[in-house]
Formats: sequence, C-alpha cells, structure tokens
Amino acid sequence: MASKKLKFLKKTKPAVTTPVQVFSPKVGEQPVVTQMIVTNLTSKTVQFSLFFDPEGSTFDETTALIWLANLDAGTADFIELNIPMNSSSGNIAVSTNEPDGINFTIFGLE
Repeated sequence: MASKKLKFLKKTKPAVTTPVQVFSPKVGEQPVVTQMIVTNLTSKTVQFSLFFDPEGSTFDETTALIWLANLDAGTADFIELNIPMNSSSGNIAVSTNEPDGINFTIFGLE
C-alpha cells in the first residue's frame, strides 16, 4: 500500500444558502480529510455549517459536524479534522447564511 500524501482537495465559495456538496472521493480512493480553512470575505459576522454523510447526501442536523457557527468579518477559522472517506458515495458539504461570502478550502491525505 502506498503512503498517502497531504494534498489540496477542493475549494468552494457557495453562491446559495442551502448546503452545497464540496467533496466526494473518486471510486477506489479513500482519502482522509484533515483540515478545512473557512474564510469570511465579508465585512460582517456570518454563519456556516459543515456536514459529513459517509454513505450519501443528507445535509441537515443529523449529519452536521459544525452547525451554524459564527465567523467574524474578515477572519478565518482553521478546523482540524480526521474524516476517513471510505466510500465514493460519501460526501462533505457546507452551507453559509451569506451567498458568496465564505471560502471553504479542504486539505487531506490522498
């Protein structure tokens, strides 16, 4: 088995307030999501949520890892994670209350 390397996995800036799927592994791959950087691009406090559904695409309170967290204007939050993505049907999703207001950047081992 080859060792996994730390990599940039995905970046998104949702244009909507509903949850947006941001990362799902390719068939046959099993990455581990290790960090997310959440950056507030606005001049006001905004809220964000982070979801993980290991086998599907349900993004609500039942799959929330972070629910309606506040992020101050112009700041970033570095979130340490350890999420094994063992299925290509698994998904990580994000949401925000401010369209185009937050960048979500995901890193992991692949």
